[in-house]
Amino acid sequence: MPQYLMFAENVYNKIKDEELFSHDCIENMNLLMTCIRREIEGTEFKLKFNFIDFVEVFSRPLDECKVKNRCEFDSSS
Repeated sequence: MPQYLMFAENVYNKIKDEELFSHDCIENMNLLMTCIRREIEGTEFKLKFNFIDFVEVFSRPLDECKVKNRCEFDSSS
């Protein structure tokens, strides 16, 4: 099994077993990022971005966000 799938499985099991998800999407995304950071600590894997402002991503229209969506990345190549 590729190592990144093991990371995903470990993160999923931790969140599921400890019942960490709530009804707040932003809190859930921050929790997920924290779990991923802890899981990849000490490995060759790194996150592409150190910080993602989920409040901005979820509260503004896509054309006003600083974070590009996949379509914007794909069309530029």
